[in-house]
Amino acid sequence: MKKLWIGIGIAAIVALFIGINIYKSAAQTGGSTAESIKTGKMEEEEIGTTVMVPGTLKFSNEQYVFYEADKGTLADIKVKEGDKVEKGTALISYENEQLNLEKEQNALTAESNQLQIDQINEKKNALNSKEKELTKQLGEKEAKKQIESERTELEMQEKSAQIELKQSELQKQSLANQVADLEVKSEMEGTVISVNQEAASKKSDIQEPVIHIGNPKDLIVSGTLSEYDTLKVKKGQKVTLTSDVIQDKSWKGTVSAVGLVPDQQENAAASGAEQAVQYPLQVKIKGSLP
Repeated sequence: MKKLWIGIGIAAIVALFIGINIYKSAAQTGGSTAESIKTGKMEEEEIGTTVMVPGTLKFSNEQYVFYEADKGTLADIKVKEGDKVEKGTALISYENEQLNLEKEQNALTAESNQLQIDQINEKKNALNSKEKELTKQLGEKEAKKQIESERTELEMQEKSAQIELKQSELQKQSLANQVADLEVKSEMEGTVISVNQEAASKKSDIQEPVIHIGNPKDLIVSGTLSEYDTLKVKKGQKVTLTSDVIQDKSWKGTVSAVGLVPDQQENAAASGAEQAVQYPLQVKIKGSLP
């Protein structure tokens, strides 16, 4: 109860001082306490922030052609650096001796099957002639009875030969597909960025591409955003790009993708260290770089 009263007493004293000051102020202004108020017109302005993100220049679409030892030996590289290629342009070809031998063997097998079928047809024609002679001598019923087993045997041989010929045709198609794979073609329209014939003979844990194709007119810049900056950056926003290499020059671009989930921090997980969460960012460049 003592604390309460002390508080009230202090409040009364404060109120007294305030009343005295108001009375003095009113007396000095002729008894009027009104003050002039200036008003202004509200204006709408946009408040923006700049997000600086380091990035790496990449091709939006590119193709790497690596040497494939199981296809054989590299026979020919059909393009050179700087060449313009269309989708379907032949890039490299392989030579495969084993595949060539299998093709020859398949052709001989198919020819043998066809000869066998032709011989069976000749025997069937001869059997038909024999049946006509027997029909004249013994009658139709007795003639069919005498050649029935022989005709059945020929029909079984013919079916077997037809099956073998069909198998040869299927193998031929399979070999044709393998031969077609010996010629590697471009999967896109673009420019040959590099050609490295030595990559086919290098023995290394890290395989290098024989041919690299990209489209200089379709470039992107990829980087990462902090979790906080993802709230400021949206797909479709306009951006300005600059380079540390090319000074005093900038390019325009558009945010084409912002990752919904952060990048996997494999190194951090392996070492047990904690790193800031980073979200992938992709920007599509308008126009082409010099």
